[in-house]
Amino acid sequence: MPPHNNNAVSSFLGGRLTINYAAHEVFLSEKKVKLTPIEYKILCQLATNQGAVVNNTDLLHRVWGPNYESDNELVKGSIHRLRHKMEDNPAIPEMILNERGVGYILRCSDSRQRPL
Repeated sequence: MPPHNNNAVSSFLGGRLTINYAAHEVFLSEKKVKLTPIEYKILCQLATNQGAVVNNTDLLHRVWGPNYESDNELVKGSIHRLRHKMEDNPAIPEMILNERGVGYILRCSDSRQRPL
């Protein structure tokens, strides 16, 4: 989800990626990408923390809730499906990267959150 503060943002722009938080829409190179609610939540968490590693425990807690804090396979499978929708070559990801043993990071050139 987008950050919750006084400087609310309505979108994320990063290279080919655009997330319209208000409309819950994701675009890659201006083409709409259909994501499940879970995939969308994961992508928003990574975008909100763009450039920083989001550890598996934090992703589980923020996306699925506190009852899933030790189910890393759930994150791994969801990231796998998200990469198939977002990456040109999911086997060699360029946008959604894994920091082995830690978590995931979203890398986009020229990324910024945009206010309302």
